[in-house]
Order: sequence, then C-alpha cells, then structure tokens
Amino acid sequence: MDVIAIIVTFHPGLLQLRALLDRLEGEVDAVVVVDNGSDADLAALLAARGTGDVELIALGANLGLAAAQNRGLARARDRGCRHVVLFDQDSLPAAGMVGVLRHGAETRAAAGELVAAVGP
Repeated sequence: MDVIAIIVTFHPGLLQLRALLDRLEGEVDAVVVVDNGSDADLAALLAARGTGDVELIALGANLGLAAAQNRGLARARDRGCRHVVLFDQDSLPAAGMVGVLRHGAETRAAAGELVAAVGP
C-alpha cells in the first residue's frame, strides 16, 4: 500500500466530510477516519458511500488531535503503508495534491535526501 489518508473528525459537517472523501477518491489507496467522539453516525455515512477502502476508528471520546492522528498512523503502519497524508474534517485539498506531494518526497529520496515530511 502506497498512500493512506488519515482524517480526524469531531462533530464534522457531513457535507464537508463527503466532499473531502470524494476529492481523495483515486488519489489515495485507503482512508482511515479517526473520530474523536462525534454524535453523527459516521459509520452509516461511510457505508452509504460504498466506494473505496475507507475504515472508521471510533474513539468514543475526544482524546485530542495528536492522539487521534497517532491512532491513524498506527493503523497505516499495520497496513504496511509507505506514505501518509493527514487531514482535518474540513480540509479540501486541491485536485492532484496528494500525487504532487508523493512525487516530491520520492524525488528527494531518490536524490539521496532523508525525507521525513513534505507539505503543500
């Protein structure tokens, strides 16, 4: 698996979240949504989409952004992912952004640089 998107949510606007998921379709291999204790039925929203590899990790309580990101990162590592891209629930990246970031990281690594992170 090459790229997993991790989206951290807390009482997300479902239309915004759907727009983000739609934008990521075809740009990442999988999506992990880590929910910080929302009331919304995110599992139903994700199941209704019926497309892509989308996994929900429901924390049940707001453990904070860093804890949620760490849970997502651990899941990506378990799945053997090479690259991770982090999003908040209201993010909307430019079309093609994930590919540009991956290309930037791989180009630098191929040039012998140690790459820990790239950003838009």
